[in-house]
Amino acid sequence: DFVAGAWVKLSAYPTGAGMIISRYNGTSGWQMFVDPSGRLQMSAFNGGAGNYRFMTTYQSIPLNRWVHVAAQFDMSAYTTTTTTMYMMLDGVDVPVLLGTAGTNPTVLVQAGNLEIGANNGGLLPITGKLAQVFVSSAKITQANVRLLMSQGLTPALITSNNIISAYSLDNSLTDLNTTSANNLTANGGVLATTADSPFGGQADGTISTTVDYGL
Repeated sequence: DFVAGAWVKLSAYPTGAGMIISRYNGTSGWQMFVDPSGRLQMSAFNGGAGNYRFMTTYQSIPLNRWVHVAAQFDMSAYTTTTTTMYMMLDGVDVPVLLGTAGTNPTVLVQAGNLEIGANNGGLLPITGKLAQVFVSSAKITQANVRLLMSQGLTPALITSNNIISAYSLDNSLTDLNTTSANNLTANGGVLATTADSPFGGQADGTISTTVDYGL
């Protein structure tokens, strides 16, 4: 049981899948991504690419603006409730579709590298920007997901929510969980920058460090 989430700013929908965060080696693991229709999806695998369970939103993520996405995966319960399998867009619980194939697995097998914006050695990169990406080792309440979304990822929130790794990507590829850091290595021309941010966006396109707006 775990949760993954991020701020996402898509510039285009992918032709296949655009990865947000993953740990998948082609046969086992898990991945959160955007599909060609712009829908958020999370899949988990056990001993083969054909043995999986997934959930996906019915609605698409809009282009060219920051959207917070989060998903909680519970393969054994495999029901859609606010405490088992859920997906959130901008802090709101949204309807999801469940699917399964192969051996109908009730657990996933961890495999592969932890990757942001791609999977399985840099495949299926996302077209757009990511910020405040995290993955936990346990369930997180939806109320706490909203805290992670609105306040940014701090050491206190990382500890209290069992977050294994978290990345601001604000000019840094360093894991915010310094107790057991999984620092990133940039590949394929990826940049960590302060040029854009989900926090403090102004009407003229600049980012303010002192003012933020709520919707």
